[in-house]
Parts: sequence; structure tokens; C-alpha cells
Amino acid sequence: MYSRILPAICHSLGWVAAEFWIATKGNGQSNQLPITNYQFPITPWLQCVEIWQAPSITSPEFKAIAQTINFTPGMGLPGRVWATNEPIWIADVVENDFFLRSEIAAKIGLHAAFCFPIRMGDQILGVITCFSRKIQPPDADLLVLMTSIGNQIGQFIQRKQAEERLKEIATLQNAILNSANYTIISTTVDGTIITFNAAAERMLGYTAAEVIGKTTPAIIHDWDEVVQRAQELSQELGVNIAPGFEAFVAKARRGEIDEREWTYIRKDGSRFPVLLSITALYDGGNNITGFLGIGSDISDRKQAQAALQRYAAEIEDLYNYAPCGYHSLDADGNVIRINDTELNMLGYAREEIIGKHLTDLLAPDSLPIFQENFPRFKQKGSLHDLELNFIRKDGTILPVSLNATALKDEAGNYLMSRSTIFDISDRKQAEAALRQSEERLQLALEASGDGLWDWDITTGEVYVSSRWLLMLGYEVGQIVVNVNTWESMIHPDDCPWVIEVLNNHLQDSSVPYCFDYRMRTKSGEWKWIGNYGKVVARDEQGNPLRMTGTHKDISDRKAAEAEIRNLNRALEIAVVGISQLDLLGSFIQVNPDYACMLGYKIEEIIGMDWQQTVHPEDREKTRTAYQQMLANDKAEVEVRAVRKDGSIFDQKIVMVKAYDQQQFIGHYGFMKDISDRREIERLKDEFVSIVSHELRTPLTSISGALDLLASGLLQAQPEEAQRMLNIAANNTERLVRLINDILDIERIESGKVSMTKQICQAENLMLQSVEVVQAMARNAGVTISVSPLKASLWADPDRIIQVFTNLLSNAIKFSAPGSTVWLSGEIQVAHEQVSRGD
Repeated sequence: MYSRILPAICHSLGWVAAEFWIATKGNGQSNQLPITNYQFPITPWLQCVEIWQAPSITSPEFKAIAQTINFTPGMGLPGRVWATNEPIWIADVVENDFFLRSEIAAKIGLHAAFCFPIRMGDQILGVITCFSRKIQPPDADLLVLMTSIGNQIGQFIQRKQAEERLKEIATLQNAILNSANYTIISTTVDGTIITFNAAAERMLGYTAAEVIGKTTPAIIHDWDEVVQRAQELSQELGVNIAPGFEAFVAKARRGEIDEREWTYIRKDGSRFPVLLSITALYDGGNNITGFLGIGSDISDRKQAQAALQRYAAEIEDLYNYAPCGYHSLDADGNVIRINDTELNMLGYAREEIIGKHLTDLLAPDSLPIFQENFPRFKQKGSLHDLELNFIRKDGTILPVSLNATALKDEAGNYLMSRSTIFDISDRKQAEAALRQSEERLQLALEASGDGLWDWDITTGEVYVSSRWLLMLGYEVGQIVVNVNTWESMIHPDDCPWVIEVLNNHLQDSSVPYCFDYRMRTKSGEWKWIGNYGKVVARDEQGNPLRMTGTHKDISDRKAAEAEIRNLNRALEIAVVGISQLDLLGSFIQVNPDYACMLGYKIEEIIGMDWQQTVHPEDREKTRTAYQQMLANDKAEVEVRAVRKDGSIFDQKIVMVKAYDQQQFIGHYGFMKDISDRREIERLKDEFVSIVSHELRTPLTSISGALDLLASGLLQAQPEEAQRMLNIAANNTERLVRLINDILDIERIESGKVSMTKQICQAENLMLQSVEVVQAMARNAGVTISVSPLKASLWADPDRIIQVFTNLLSNAIKFSAPGSTVWLSGEIQVAHEQVSRGD
């Protein structure tokens, strides 16, 4: 009796295993547990009386466990359903805490499960549990259906008379046939359709009357699939199977369940994939009386499978082609997985790495580091920024930074690691270069005679070298240098701009801190000092913490400059930076202004290729000018220059050939910063654009309003006509104010813009702005939707309306006819926000 129910349910649903649990008392006798009260003097339990498994997952171990275990109310999945009298669905039993057989389920590949009660009136006879190989989210409709079927099964079990039992079987079959969301089609032995359930009608578009007794299932199948299946079966069974109905039932005739994917064709010709299970129907004499086909629409599953495959491929690609190396280690430290990026880093093939101990890949100096940290990592579960040296296949060293997390089972036992490595070769080289650079700097300072200063901005302490003091005539210890004493030693004419440059640089390191200025010596004389400095440390908020720099005694240079100043005055006015380059385009010498404009020290530029100081997109233009100089002895070009910090400014370069005793040795470059000129040109263009836009906006509204009045369309609407006149008048006044503002441009440019602020209502400003552009919107076929904001503002209402109308007119201009432009506002914590959209 039970052996027929379980496979019937599983076949109809496409699930792979089921169990029938009957409620018993302590003496082993069947117990009908009342729904309202399941307490007994002797604790009852659920006992498994039948198990069905599909051939693909047959597991004696799973069956044996089910036959030996008993569940009391509330225990495990069957016990919970028994205790609550409600069906329960588990998406994945492997990950569910109260499913007691999750380990064996994981072993044989069972995941989704649902359990429903078997009732007889107000008595619970037992429960049925069904399993699927897939992880499936709860299906509430299916649970309701199975609960209903459970009630019918309960009635069926309880019936004793054969006639009533047959009637209940018919009821059950009819319930499944008409209630299930599966196509259920039965045929005679020769293939004529004799049943066609409601789901089949719904899915295939045929009515039962159209097909029962009139046709075979061939009308809903793809003939090419039928032919292909016939060929497969002929080869598999060793007999000739002709294309047609026999291709569907050949296995069923042999007592096998034939389950496979087919394509169903609807009455309208559309197609969808199904999982079709075909079994033979038998009479009491075990003679085949027909065949039953149960099909489920697997369109969603197919789409999900395709999406899952794409997702899995994407995940695999992300893993293999990540910008960092990935690998996993087992508990012994052996490599069990590694991505392509790390293989490329190390130069190995995957088969050369898998199974190796990580220490086989480490340099000797990293072995003790790994051996010390790996046991800690397995206990702690994470590891951060561990620096190790790997040995590549070619024998070279790869320095890396390693981060890892540990995967553990429910008992906390280590399973494997998920580790990432980043190549830090560049950082290591940079650190080495920095150390070498610091050593060279010290040597350079000693050799050049420059004085060093180092300012701790947080404490105010300033360190100066002995050479810094000697430049100004002091011995070490004669003066305490801090920001105040330094400022007091600056020439009064230089102090304001020096402090300004300092403050600008403290706020933005891209602003060069490089200049010549005068300082008072111990004797009271003024000495020219070349000063170069830079903020070298900031906190997380960007506030400066430390600044260092050098002082150079440039008195001799200044004296020489003074001697030739009159000769070079015209040149100095036209050109700020002067440089000399050799035949290869490398700098031989530059003046301080040239270096300062580019953010370099003079010694940093000497030997540098000119291309480093010119924007990449302008280098070809510069080369062309160089060729013109070779032909004409002189050339001019305007290009973009690149400072040391990466910032860009516009420059004009004059190139002149350089000779030594009539031998061409390179050229001179005279550079002038033309950024201000370019900015003035940009501002002029922007001003023209803004003025044009600002004049057109009110004129458009005035024109639209007057056009409507002139058309005569508003003669019957005096109020609307008056509103158009008001719009024209308001915008005329606004145009007058705008012209006044333009005429007063000198006052605007000087920063003395007057704002007539007053208390005004955001709602009124928004509505007035919409009125201004309403005519423009009508002409464009655009609807304006406004949601006025009730809020008081302290503002210049004309300026606010100007902004709103600009935004609205732009939205109308770029919206298609029939579109809607909206204007709304909201109050936020620190400010008011008005939005417009189209």
C-alpha cells in the first residue's frame, strides 16, 4: 500500500526519495495522534515503515538509518511536523540544524526536503518526507497541495474495505491529476490519449475534449527529438525502435521508468522544455493497460541553470584573473587550489604546484616566518599583511604581502585557507630607492653646502642644520629657531608673500614651496636665500604634520643677476624660465625660476629629458617646433607643461639654437607661464555663453506669452491672458535687472556682488519660476509638474528664481514632446535641496 504512494508522489513532482513514518505508542502499536492533544502516558514515536529511492540515489546506509531511528514529537523534521500538524519545507537539509541526518544526506547528494502530515479526521496517522537533489526555496502552493493530499492519503489508509480503498485511490489520483502543476497524460497501449489533466490544458493550450480519444501525444512533441530518441533507444536496447509512440514507451514496456527532457509544443506553436516521466499502467493481472506521462515545465530551471552556469563561469574568471594571487592550503600546509594570476607570478603550471607544501616555494629567510605563523593562523582564523619571499620557477625572488582567512567546519576544525598574495616588488624597490635617496641627499647636502630645516608642525619644533645657521652668521646654540624667530628674520617686503606661499602649500601640497627671499643675518645684513620645501606627512584628514626643506646661500648668484639685470630686463619680462639643452634633449642648466615653475630643484632637472616636463599629448607638437628651430634658428610653441607633482599649466616656449665656437651644441629654451592668459580666454568664452543663456531665458518666456496673446487663443480666457501679461512683465523686469548686472560687470569681477536678501517662501519662488517658463513648455509640448516646498528662506529671490528658471528651461529644451519636467524640493539636515528632473 505504502510502496505505491511514495513513488507516485515523487514521480509526479520529480523528487528522488521519500519516507513514510507511522505514529506508534510505546508498545509498537499504531497510534492515531489527536491534533489537539498529543500527550500520552507512554511517549509515542514515529517509525519508518516504507522508504522509496530513485535508482540514481539508492543508498542502503540512508535506508538503514531511517529504519532504525525513531522520532518523538518535536524531534527532527518528521517529529516537528507531527508535533505542529503543519507541513515544513527545508531548502537545504545539509545546512539545517534540526535535520538530524544532514551528514548522510550530504554524502548521497540530498538537499531540499518537505514533510507533510497524514491525517484522518482529527487524528494524525503519520507523516511523509520527500527529498530532492536540488536546493529549492519553499513552495507554499506545493505544501498546501501536499497537505491536502496528505489528508486524502490518511483517509485512504484508514479505509479497510477494498471498494472504499479503490475509491480513495481514485480520489487521490484525481486530486493529483487535477491539482498538481504538472501535465499528466495517460494513453491506451497503442497511444491514444485517454486522460488530459487541467495542467496539461493550461500549459499546452488544448482542451481535453480536443485530444482524448482522438490523437496520440505526438502532436505535442518535436518530431526531430522523437526521431533522435528512437535512434538512441535502438542502439541502447539492441532492437529497432521506429520513430513514433514507441520511442516514448519502449522502456516503460520493459518495466522501467523513462524520465528525460523533451520539448513540448503548444497549440499556438510556441515551445517550452519539460521533464517527462513515463511509466506503464497495469491491471490486476500485471498486464499493461496503458501508459502515464507526467511532465513538469522546467523553463525556470533551465534559465536558472544557464544563469548559474554563467555565474559560475564569471566567478571562476574572477578567481583566476584577479589582480592578486589566490591559493588555498590544507591543514598540513599543502597547496590544494591556486589561481592563474599566482601561477603567472611564480612561473609554474598548475600541476606543478598542486600538492606541494608551501614551504617548497618559499625562500630560506621566509621559512621560519611561515612555520611560526601557520599554526597560529589555523587557531585564530585570520592573518593580515604577512610579508614573505617566494622563489619563482626561474629562481628569482618574489616578495609578497599575504592575507588569509580560515574555513572551518561546525566543530571549529580547520578545513582550508583562502589566501591572497600581492606582489610588493615595486614597494620593496621603492623602499630601497628611498634609503639610497636619503643617503644621497645627505651626501648632496654636505657637498652642496645647503642648509637643512625640518619643521614638526604639530609641536612647533624646528630643526636646522649647522650649515643653515652658518649661512646667517650664527654658531650652533646661539639662537633657538622656531616659526616665530624665522618669520622675524624675513625681510619686511618679502614676509607677506612668503607667509602666503607657505599657507597655500600647507593647504595643498601641489602648490610649490620654492622661492628666493631675503633673511637678516646676525650682523644685521640682508642675505639672499634660495628656499625649497615640501609637506612630507599629513594625517588622515589631510592636515599637515611635518615639512622639510633646504636653504641655499644665493648671494653670489643674486649679485651676478644684478649685474646683468639691465641687459636681460626685456627678456625677463617676456620669459620667466631659462634653460639650456644638449643635442639629445637633456637639460644642461636651468635658472631657479624654470625649476621652481616645474616644482623641481635645479639639480633634479639637470640631465632630465625634456619630454618629462611636457604633457604627453603635446610632445609631438614640441618636436615639430624643434624641427622648425633647426631650419630657422628659432621657433615658438605653446604647449602644456607637467610639474614634478603631476599638475599641469600652460607655457610658451621660445627655442633658440645654441653654439660654442660656431659648433651647434643644442638650444636655449625660454619659458613663460601663460596659464593666466588661457584662463582669461576661458572666462571670456564662458561669460559670453552665460550672458547669451541668461538673456535668452526671460526673452523666451516673454516671447511665448506675447505669442499666445497675439494668437487670440486667450480672448475667451481673460484670466489666463492676464497671467501671460504678468509673466511677460515679470520677465521684462528680470531682463532689466540682468542687463543692469551685465553693465555692472566691473563690480561683479571685483567680488562686490550685492545680494538683496530677505525672508521669502520657497513655495512662491518655485511657482513663480514655473510661470516664467510655462509658455516655453507649452510651445515645446512639455508638461511641468511642480511639488511646492513650504519653507522660509533667507535669500535673494531674484537669484533663486534665476537658478530655477535656468534649470527648468534647460530641462524643457532637451526633453521630447510629451515629456514631463518636474520641480520639487526637500528639507535636509544642514540645507534645503530643490530638485528638477525630466
